[in-house]
Amino acid sequence: MSQRYRFSANTGFLWKDRPFLERLSAAAAAGFEALEFHDEAQSEDPGALAGALAACGLPVLGLNMRMGDTAGCAADPARADA
Repeated sequence: MSQRYRFSANTGFLWKDRPFLERLSAAAAAGFEALEFHDEAQSEDPGALAGALAACGLPVLGLNMRMGDTAGCAADPARADA
C-alpha cells in the first residue's frame, strides 16, 4: 500500500530571498498543500495578508508565536507572563 505524504511550506525557512507575501504564492507554485510561518505576518497589513492567502488558495496550518524577546517562552514556566 502506498502512502501519500502531505507537506506544508514553512515560509520562515523557504524563499527567504523574497518578500513574505510573495513566499505564499511560491509555496502554491511549488505544489505545497498548506502554509506555516513565523512572525513575518505581524509586519504585514492584515488586508494584504488576507488577499495573498486567498490568492494562493492554501490553508495556514501553523502560525508560530512572536519570536523576538519571547522566543521559547511557551516552554519555560519561569517566563509564563511573557
